[in-house]
Amino acid sequence: MMWHRHLLALGCLFALTACASRDGSSLAPPVDGTLSANAMVSSMAAARSPGKFVAGHLYVSAAGYPFETAPVMRYPLVNGVPASQPDLVYPSTLLASFSVDRQGRLYGIDQAGSPSAPFNVLVFAPNSNKQERTIVPYQPYNTGYVGITGRDGYAYVSFFWSSSLNTPRPADAGSPSSFCAATGFVVYGPRAQGSAPWKSCTAATYILSENNWISLDASGNLYVPAASHLGSGVDVYANLATQPTLVRSMTGKSFRNTHSVADDGSGYIYVPGTVKPAKELCYSYVATYLDSGNGSVAPVRTVRYAKPQLWYGNAVADDRYLYIGGNQQVLVYDKTAQGARMPLATLAVSAPVGMGPTVAIGP
Repeated sequence: MMWHRHLLALGCLFALTACASRDGSSLAPPVDGTLSANAMVSSMAAARSPGKFVAGHLYVSAAGYPFETAPVMRYPLVNGVPASQPDLVYPSTLLASFSVDRQGRLYGIDQAGSPSAPFNVLVFAPNSNKQERTIVPYQPYNTGYVGITGRDGYAYVSFFWSSSLNTPRPADAGSPSSFCAATGFVVYGPRAQGSAPWKSCTAATYILSENNWISLDASGNLYVPAASHLGSGVDVYANLATQPTLVRSMTGKSFRNTHSVADDGSGYIYVPGTVKPAKELCYSYVATYLDSGNGSVAPVRTVRYAKPQLWYGNAVADDRYLYIGGNQQVLVYDKTAQGARMPLATLAVSAPVGMGPTVAIGP
């Protein structure tokens, strides 16, 4: 995997250099917390609709490489603008894929920095870096690529076991007698800890990229980056706590090597994409889709940084703003922005060039 990491970083770096040379502009991150005067007035005037979610904190990890770890930093948000300094720091052993629910509970994956090392699911108390519990998933052979999301204490973990297809597992803590699949996701209940049994487990097909970001919509359906559609698409699962069922799939030319999907809770999903197949591990824009889509779908809109930029990260949104883990910076846009745009605000992050940061939002 080490060679893959370096090739990925070099590919993104080469593409960034090429983009800079085309327009003669530097790709250095804009100043921390920049925001236009018009955008500030517009943001301050915007009312928060009842029942709508507007994030109060931005969570950032600089662990852009596969299986590398970094602390998650929490930054207060004011009208979408992140503070220049974090107000809370989580452990440095967390992988790049993590999630925060609407109660401020952080769900992370702890790993020793190697694709063959065991990992644990860590759940932190709401609005605190105090660890609430640890879940130890069954790991027969080689730990694969993992992603996580959570809600109300339930943890949803996607996985890929490189050697575990149909591998018998011991009867521990009442868990099923055999592993359900080599690729898929498991659901853990709000009191699960230690070697606790999962509530459900199902096979799924998703891009085997180095990190994966999965997401829940307002109805509790799970959105999973899918590899079953020639490397592009999003699969949607329902009945998660009992018998997870694939209910629909979104495909189309605008999906390419999909590794990240985020639902904003109000009917839209956000998926990073690229127009350059040769640079498919790097992303240049974020596409917005209706989360009710089925079959071949087209984006409602796309937005990209006004300066040419490629990156490998994720994107999340609330009812007002879109937060993108760009190249060594977080980019903040109005969620309705489209086309080539300068961000409303930025936050510089010491992440590897072209490889991060990754982001989440919470109350």
